[in-house]
Amino acid sequence: MSIRTLMLLLVLAVLLPAAGVSAWLLDHQLGQARAAAEGRVKLLADETAAALQLTLRDQRSLMKRVAELPRVRALDPDNFDPGVAEYLRLHPEYNNLGVRDRDARLIFSGRPGGVTAQEEFREFPWFKEGIASTRFLAGDAFLGRLSGRWVTVLTQPVVNDSGDVIGIVHMAQDLLALNERVLGSAPVNAVVAVVDRQGHYLLRSAEPQRWLGSPGPPDAQRAVQGAKQGFLVAAGPDGVLRQYAFVTMPDTGWRVVAGVPLDEVLAEYRRLRLRGVLVGTGILLVALVLAWRIGRAIAKPVEALARAAGRVAGGDGGARAPAEGPTETRAVALQFNRMVDARAKIEAALRHSENSLAVTLQSIADAVIATDLTGRVTRMNGTAERLTGWPQAEALGRELSEVFPIVNSDTREPVDDPVRKVLDSGVAQGLANHTALLARDGNEYQIADSAAPIRDEAGKTLGVVLVFSDVTERYRAEQAEREQARVLRLRDRALAEVSQGVMLTDAQARITYVNPGFERLTGWAAAEVMGRTPRFLQGASTSPETAATISQAVRAGRAFHGEVLNQRKDGSPLWVALDISPLRDEQGTLTGFVGAQRDIGERRQAEADRRALEVQLRESQKMEAIGTLAGGIAHDFNNMLGAILGNVALARDDLSAGHPAMASLDQIRKAGDRARAMVQQILAFGRRQPHELTVQPLRPVVEETLDLLRSTLPARVALERALTDQPVTASVDATQIQQVLMNLCTNAWHALQGSTGTITVGLEEAEFDAVQGLAADALPAGRYAHLWVRDTGTGMDAATRARIFEPFFTTKPTGRGTGLGLSMVHGIVTAHGGAIRVDTARGKGSTFHLYFPTQAQAHAVPPETAAESQLGALDSAGAHVLYVDDDEVMCLVVERLLQRAGYRCTCCTNAQEALRVVQEVPEAVDIVITDYNMPSMSGLELAEALLARGLPDLPVVISSGYITDELRAGAERLGVRSLLQKQNTVEELVRLVRRVLSR
Repeated sequence: MSIRTLMLLLVLAVLLPAAGVSAWLLDHQLGQARAAAEGRVKLLADETAAALQLTLRDQRSLMKRVAELPRVRALDPDNFDPGVAEYLRLHPEYNNLGVRDRDARLIFSGRPGGVTAQEEFREFPWFKEGIASTRFLAGDAFLGRLSGRWVTVLTQPVVNDSGDVIGIVHMAQDLLALNERVLGSAPVNAVVAVVDRQGHYLLRSAEPQRWLGSPGPPDAQRAVQGAKQGFLVAAGPDGVLRQYAFVTMPDTGWRVVAGVPLDEVLAEYRRLRLRGVLVGTGILLVALVLAWRIGRAIAKPVEALARAAGRVAGGDGGARAPAEGPTETRAVALQFNRMVDARAKIEAALRHSENSLAVTLQSIADAVIATDLTGRVTRMNGTAERLTGWPQAEALGRELSEVFPIVNSDTREPVDDPVRKVLDSGVAQGLANHTALLARDGNEYQIADSAAPIRDEAGKTLGVVLVFSDVTERYRAEQAEREQARVLRLRDRALAEVSQGVMLTDAQARITYVNPGFERLTGWAAAEVMGRTPRFLQGASTSPETAATISQAVRAGRAFHGEVLNQRKDGSPLWVALDISPLRDEQGTLTGFVGAQRDIGERRQAEADRRALEVQLRESQKMEAIGTLAGGIAHDFNNMLGAILGNVALARDDLSAGHPAMASLDQIRKAGDRARAMVQQILAFGRRQPHELTVQPLRPVVEETLDLLRSTLPARVALERALTDQPVTASVDATQIQQVLMNLCTNAWHALQGSTGTITVGLEEAEFDAVQGLAADALPAGRYAHLWVRDTGTGMDAATRARIFEPFFTTKPTGRGTGLGLSMVHGIVTAHGGAIRVDTARGKGSTFHLYFPTQAQAHAVPPETAAESQLGALDSAGAHVLYVDDDEVMCLVVERLLQRAGYRCTCCTNAQEALRVVQEVPEAVDIVITDYNMPSMSGLELAEALLARGLPDLPVVISSGYITDELRAGAERLGVRSLLQKQNTVEELVRLVRRVLSR
């Protein structure tokens, strides 16, 4: 074989490995190009996913606030927050925001009009998913019925206090607007898209109007099915072959896809491949020529050197080239052998160093990550792999921020790159507190770390080493301690502000805490009660039953709610509403009690006052009802007494002074007078008695009565006076006031029960304000004459005191009292506009307090003179009197009385008959006297009928057994000349007719 052939073979032997190396380099370059493209599209996909996640987080925050509104949770369509509608107006990219209940009934729509029917709405997939979920959801691409645009519907559940989903808040997000917001800044040479769970396009950076809502390529969908993230090479819907990276968003199921054209990715590689082929071909041709020329001289040594090189390339570190052939060849062989020896030493040292470093890093408990000057990962130990979720093989060459993403635990903002901080400062740096590592697998760790520069022997910075450790448990413990301290501070501030008294005890009911409200309420300082049981708050007035109930509840670990009469530190009573509740730990063990007490003293006092007033009101209503009955009975007695006394007077006039019947008539008259006095008492009790009220000083009336009493009382009874020297004037009927005093003093004498004792009668002026007047039988505020009668007798118990003013009630033996005395006193005092109060107790005597409104004294009205009376008698002789009364006996008596006085009299028993008499001969009647209370027509109605018939000048007198204010007002309105007390008809009738006719 010729040398040229040998050289040719040598060249081929040398160049073939070079060609292999070149092919390997080209393949490596292809891998780097693909890796760079994958990193680029992965970064683009991650950035897009982060931007979209941030947008969805803002929308989720808004919808969560809406779902938590009390008015939304009440599903009330009339009370929706107008701020939501304003938010939609400011953000037109949100087509609508609404609230629907579980049956898809619309509760609120931010843009009303054209609302989809309830039944159809219930079948939408996003509504079914939203109502069945308890968290925020984002739906698939959906063609809006109202807008005609592609949208995605976001839903947030509305839950009640029990945690049940009662409806959803839904918002339609315009996909074109979202596309512009998220993908508006996407690179022009890349395609970024977001597809929903059905594989339809939600977003696409290129031609979004064309592709939104359309399904993606089926081949690509099948290729990524089941994978959350990764890479693939596939043709897009436009037919362009691209390098894609895809990631799946965890909360929505959406997949973010980013891709660049494969031609662009491989362009540089293809240029390098073409250049390498051209250069390699040229070198091969040159080598072949040279080999052909020098092959013969160096063929053998080169072949030996080639063999040695081949062995070295195959991993044989002991291979050597023979030093033979030309000088140059021998020199090359020698150098080649030295090179192989040096390489073997270096590789051995590197392997030893690498092994030592790997063992050291794996032995460190903390996580370690090393980077170069560009911040790319060059090494990491097992702890770092576990915490970051990145195997070292995958992390090498990646940016530190991708492998080691860290944020502030509180603000969730990214933390500054520690590598950049070290490189900028040139010194070691530590991370701030509250730093969280977001691991690749979704876990989150609280970390503490430091970063330091890596320098060579000359001090040149080669990279950065990052050392960090997991402090999550310590961080959580510190957070829990801080939260517990905050809650305790908040509790103390809240308890200090409440007005109720609050105390905490241990399981043995010993006090461990009281708030300032407890100190203010009870007067006890906190330091004085610590360690004591609350029983010291109970006093002598505390109900033993209530105290026992509280003790039983505490011993049984039960709650207690009730009202308790305690006492303050100074011994004063304290009514409180007490609530005691047991405190238990997580295992249900009783650890203590919490008690809250609220001062209810004012309410209890108000309730007591109300009960007292109710008793007074019932007594007053009872007396009023009995008085009405008594007044009605007295009216009929007046008619009978008038007839009896009238006939007695007529009979006496018909008989001579010595006639035997005169004695019997005198007895009948006396009995009639006593009966009339009894009727007056009944009327006074019933507040029906007409009074001769005169403004006069009360002391002379009282003194005259006491002078009369002194002669009737036994000598062993002392009658004392306590009369003020100041003038006390009131509008009273003196006779009735004397009657009141006589009754009260007589009762006081009987209360002494035949033994010695003292009766004191007093008079003074008193003044009440509104509160005092309320206590004194509901008198209005003002000045009053205070008249009282006090005895040292036996007194009365509560039961007797409650009935003393009832008619016919008496404690005296049968036959010694009628029971009308005190009831009559009550009627007279009440009729005078006054009030009566009794202070009494068994064995302590009794005091009757009478109160009459005071008045200034008026001038007296002069009495009718004898001359006027005589003139009236002369002028009225022979006058015609028309008398009207439904009682025939009274008609006969009155007729005889008037005829005997010289008058002509016509009697009628009903008003209609009287009207006929007047109508027939109106000028023949001089005066009409009519009873007020008649069955068919009252006296006032008869007077009104006479006035209506054109007889305004005809005098009318009305007679009544009791004259009320209403009767007086009606008589004055109709021009009635006078009113006559019917029981005084015999004494006053003739004189009254004479006086009226004389005017």
